[in-house]
Amino acid sequence: MKLIFCPKCDDAFKLSRTLKSCECGQAKGRYLEDGIHAEINASAVPIGMANSTVAKGVVAYLRGNKTMDCHIDAWVFKVDESHIKVVEFGDEDG
Repeated sequence: MKLIFCPKCDDAFKLSRTLKSCECGQAKGRYLEDGIHAEINASAVPIGMANSTVAKGVVAYLRGNKTMDCHIDAWVFKVDESHIKVVEFGDEDG
């Protein structure tokens, strides 16, 4: 799972195929059609989360274990042209 973090307003949000932005509008991003590759603007900090550790915590929570700590593996993505590309979004992008 890819998230975008905005260092200006401290907002974080999950990417989707629709262009999204943070609360202050500085950080923007979206998944490309394949749902794996993404494009973000220069203000966005891309964060990855291991789907398996997120799912483990959610399942435990839904099964009634609302008092345990569940650690989720997360990292700041290296921006490279193969998975995450930095682009400038125009008004026509949404």
